[in-house]
Amino acid sequence: MKSKREREDEALIKVGGGSKKGGKQQKKKEQKDEGDDYFSLNIDLLNSCSFLKISPPKKENLLTWLTDLRAKIDYYNQEGEKRLKEEEEKILAGELAEDAEQEKE
Repeated sequence: MKSKREREDEALIKVGGGSKKGGKQQKKKEQKDEGDDYFSLNIDLLNSCSFLKISPPKKENLLTWLTDLRAKIDYYNQEGEKRLKEEEEKILAGELAEDAEQEKE
């Protein structure tokens, strides 16, 4: 005599031919063993270069690009400090507060 569970299991129809073993095995990508020849850029770097108005680096001129980038960073830092000092002087002189009140009107 079969149990209720065994009878129900026999009454069920299996669709799809049972369970599959595994699945597709992914092929391993061959890693390029080029060493120094490998050079890649991500989209964030390209966007940053565009924002700073400099050309993206190339493998041939990477060192000169880095020196140009450092020079650009130094320039922006100096200009930023200069603008902060100018605004600080305006605030202390009361000019900036007057300009803000005129813009509200």
